[in-house]
Amino acid sequence: MDHVARTHNESDRKRYREMSENNWTFQQLLEKNPSLNHSKQRVFNNSYVVQFANKPARTIIAHLYKDGNQFIHPDFRQERTITPREAARLQSFPDNFVFEGSRTQQYKQIGNAVPPLMANAIAKKMKEILEFVNKHNFLKMGDFKFSPLMEICSGISLDIFGVCLDISICACLNMPICLDANS
Repeated sequence: MDHVARTHNESDRKRYREMSENNWTFQQLLEKNPSLNHSKQRVFNNSYVVQFANKPARTIIAHLYKDGNQFIHPDFRQERTITPREAARLQSFPDNFVFEGSRTQQYKQIGNAVPPLMANAIAKKMKEILEFVNKHNFLKMGDFKFSPLMEICSGISLDIFGVCLDISICACLNMPICLDANS
């Protein structure tokens, strides 16, 4: 069910084909073929973007559920945007991961998710840092409390490089985590 493409109107299919076949940006498409300009005035240069197979994929965002125009399939013969399963692959989800709900809900789940490979890398680095801190006794035992991770996961977030991540990404740590006594 999650590898079914949406249906697209004829104008969008022409845009997708031209852009992916010629490796064009939306701006280049409009310069070469002005008749494919969008009737809506709120269309920006990044409103239509091909996910080229030989380049890194754009970040999958929850907005994908609305129209998918920022995620055009690279094969021009398909004239479509990516499916939920393709989006999940780009996010590093294994093919056997099941997304529940309608296609719209699946796109939202995928776009809102922290990519599993990224979460794993962050968890490993956090574990390494915590082990280093604990090994070198940088923490005064009276100032901190230790709790099993699974008991403290709900509602705790971590801001890394301006990206807020739920602490539950560290569930694979299987170790206590330090919390400030005041939290």
